[in-house]
Amino acid sequence: MKRQQIFTTVCWALALILCPVETRAQSNETPNSMYEKGKAFQAENKDTEAAYWYFKAAEQGHAGAQYRLGSWYYCGCGAVPKDYTEAFKWYKLAAEQGHAQAQYLFGALYYEGMGVPKDETEAFKWVKKSAEQGLAMAQNDIGRMYQDGHGIAQDYKEAIKWYRKAAEQDYADGYNNIGFMYYKGYGVDLDYKEAVKWFSKSADKGNSYGQANLGEMYENGYGVTKNIIEAIKWYTTAEKQGNEKAKEALKRLSGE
Repeated sequence: MKRQQIFTTVCWALALILCPVETRAQSNETPNSMYEKGKAFQAENKDTEAAYWYFKAAEQGHAGAQYRLGSWYYCGCGAVPKDYTEAFKWYKLAAEQGHAQAQYLFGALYYEGMGVPKDETEAFKWVKKSAEQGLAMAQNDIGRMYQDGHGIAQDYKEAIKWYRKAAEQDYADGYNNIGFMYYKGYGVDLDYKEAVKWFSKSADKGNSYGQANLGEMYENGYGVTKNIIEAIKWYTTAEKQGNEKAKEALKRLSGE
């Protein structure tokens, strides 16, 4: 932790040295104008200058700048090193201001135990805040947390409710997960035809899980007429994206 504080100070000093005088903050700058300058420099691949402006804006409470810094620290992008503790700090500041993407990723850090001790209850709390603001990936993940009972009591009806919200935004994982619920009869009546319908929507969006699941339906004749050629087609499409289920299915069908 001490070493990282030193590194951050060095980065800040370098930003001051490397940024031309005319790029430095003037007294009439607002947090939003600083943030916009950071975005402009980032678009030009001038990460040192972008970092300077993002830090200035973030320190004055700009949620977007805080979110960007969190994302940079999360992936080790731009002018900063990978540091989950720093990512957690900046995501927290943005999340507390209601930034939906920051709330989602802040929750993800809690869920994975990255930069903070793992805490599925806190993860659920923050991902749900994001989901309630309409972020499709958060809606999908809240559905999965309800399905699996992570951070909240297992509730299949709540799970499918949130999957549907994600699907309403044309989110491919949401389509696939609704299909899975119909395939298993979780929170809905078991219905293979409905499962095929939703797997097809996901597969058509390029989702490898939906493609592999649709391949399984054709292989076994669940909800559709059994068709090995069609099954192989979808397994092959999924396997090209690295889907392990599809890879194993193709080995099985080829007799390997």
